[in-house]
Amino acid sequence: MLGLFLNLISQTIIFQNYNIPEPKSIVEEVEALPPLPVAVQMIEKKEEPYNINCYCVSFARLFVKDLPRGNANSFLPNTQPAVGRIAIFNYNGLSHIAVISSLEATGFVVTEANYKPCEKTVRLVKYNDKYLIGFYEKTLLK
Repeated sequence: MLGLFLNLISQTIIFQNYNIPEPKSIVEEVEALPPLPVAVQMIEKKEEPYNINCYCVSFARLFVKDLPRGNANSFLPNTQPAVGRIAIFNYNGLSHIAVISSLEATGFVVTEANYKPCEKTVRLVKYNDKYLIGFYEKTLLK
């Protein structure tokens, strides 16, 4: 029936006409991943799906309309903190940006990607954070 045969003995579904492999466990999936340098090359060649959580600038562009393209190190401080603006960080030579979600008495909450590798995170950053460079807002040309 539609090329589908249910094998009740092994409790697996065999897709005879579609050549679909059986699902793997999470451990098998992780072990099957290529080493990091190979994975980076695959992404550069667009051989893997684009994971926006691996790119802080691309992720921030989801929240801030007309945010310039480029790397995080191209953002220079030009404003004070406010909701919807960009916080700029430098972690020992590695630049990073995040979108300010709220202001608190002791700091501000950011929504960001790739603070933890390829993950979306929300965290409270203190105003005196040693890695904080400043804040950015897209300026309109007159």
